[in-house]
Amino acid sequence: MAQKSEIEKGTVTRRTFIQSTASTVATAATMVGAPAILSQPKPNKTVGLAHIGVGVRGYELMEEAKRFPAFQYRTVCDLYDGFLQRGVDRAAGGPDLKATKRYEEVIEDKDIDAVIIAVPDHWHAQIALDAVQAGTHIYLEKPFTNTLDQARILVEAVRQSGISFQLGHNLRSSPSVWKARELVDEGKLGELVHIRAQHYRNSLEPYLRWYGFYSNYKMPADADPEHIDWDRFQQNVRKHAFHPYRFFHWRCYWDYTNGVAGDLQSHALDQINAIVGMGIPETCVATGGLYYWRDGRETPDTWNAVFDYPERGLSINYAHVAMSDHYGTGIQLMGNDAALDLSGNEVKLFAERASTRYRDKVTELQKASGSFNVSKDPVETYRPEASFEEASHVGNWLRGIQEGKPTRSNIDTAWEEIVTVMMAYESFRRGCKVRWDRERQEIV
Repeated sequence: MAQKSEIEKGTVTRRTFIQSTASTVATAATMVGAPAILSQPKPNKTVGLAHIGVGVRGYELMEEAKRFPAFQYRTVCDLYDGFLQRGVDRAAGGPDLKATKRYEEVIEDKDIDAVIIAVPDHWHAQIALDAVQAGTHIYLEKPFTNTLDQARILVEAVRQSGISFQLGHNLRSSPSVWKARELVDEGKLGELVHIRAQHYRNSLEPYLRWYGFYSNYKMPADADPEHIDWDRFQQNVRKHAFHPYRFFHWRCYWDYTNGVAGDLQSHALDQINAIVGMGIPETCVATGGLYYWRDGRETPDTWNAVFDYPERGLSINYAHVAMSDHYGTGIQLMGNDAALDLSGNEVKLFAERASTRYRDKVTELQKASGSFNVSKDPVETYRPEASFEEASHVGNWLRGIQEGKPTRSNIDTAWEEIVTVMMAYESFRRGCKVRWDRERQEIV
């Protein structure tokens, strides 16, 4: 298996990062006069907003943020001219809107109250730490960081700062997740014993090799060092000669990501955590490899992980396959009385044959329709809805800034996310089961 970059292996690059950011934590802890701590914006005050990273996901987040008039875009930042220009166009901030390739200029700007960070994973920790030090409210795309060492520093900094922090697990703001949590809390499944989740996807074009949009596989004509700050992109990781694949398709290379563990798996496990609140697993086993898209990439296209929570009598299986989508994407929660199926915006409840809890309901449905099959047909189907403002993950963060309300993906759930991500990654890397040592707060 291709090895992780120097920042993960513990070489000088990683030590330098820890030394430099340790001072950031100390500074954040003593920032008594930080505006984010002492003067929360008033409900009707316009929040000065900056956007760092206008790639695929970042571009989508800009459109969401623009729907809230209390936000006003003041600065856009990206390392690629094409993304920077489209960010400026989408922000539509007027003649005073600033554009830069250096995130430090964003963080140092006193007119910036809040920042959306949607950069490749290997830059999450450093940019977020600098934003914390400046007292800037943060929306950070998932995963939280790339290593546990980075996460420990960032968690402490955020907790001491008093800023509004939101991790970009937008599916926590899905009405279907809220409904599933409600049904579980009401005991509709009985005793929850097992959960499985999957992302099965197929594509005629090479998976993950997008350019600016999830549906665009055509490389832009200006994908070159003249229009991309390549040295800056790889400043904190192992150095490589320029190649557009590494810049645009960074999810395919270990230097910049934790692969499926930090990508789609983190989404699925965070959704499940939002529903059942299981937190950090005790053990994890993860396997996978490159079984189909052998085009020079390093991270697996096939991934399987098992997480165990023995104290809760619960196990979770996650699977990712990037060459077949017949079985699609979804989460299935299995209890001794019923099973719950989440797919898109729909939640379905299936009765267990061995349980008497839904016997009367099943009998009623069978009388109403002779074709009802308890093994295949749900006894209840829910299609929960909510207003855009309520279901917007960015909107939830905005309320956190203006009204001092807690965010849905706060720093505590961010810690649970990154520990789970790193357990799966470490299991895969080591080729064995790993365990979370609660006392030492380490993966062993």
